[in-house]
Amino acid sequence: MSACTNPVQRLALRGHGALVQIVETLDYAYVHRFPARPRRFALRGPAQYQACCPPRDAKGWFLHFRDGNRGFYAYVYLGRAGTRSEVLRILDSLRVRLRR
Repeated sequence: MSACTNPVQRLALRGHGALVQIVETLDYAYVHRFPARPRRFALRGPAQYQACCPPRDAKGWFLHFRDGNRGFYAYVYLGRAGTRSEVLRILDSLRVRLRR
């Protein structure tokens, strides 16, 4: 969905105009700098235009987190009314395998 090679796309889901893209950093030496994955994801503040390889030229949210000794970025764009709760359920249900 973007021309970036680092971070690399791991997952993209779309529906009802919404989009969730998860990308993983390949710079494993810096994973400890990512905040720990939250118990529950939240979209804070107003949507903003995103930099650094966004999959869509629109306002959305950019989240970063560490899980399974891996560093991830999530780009989140809402669609029609009601997609906010769906997007957050998708993020909360994400399961990550431990990187050894």
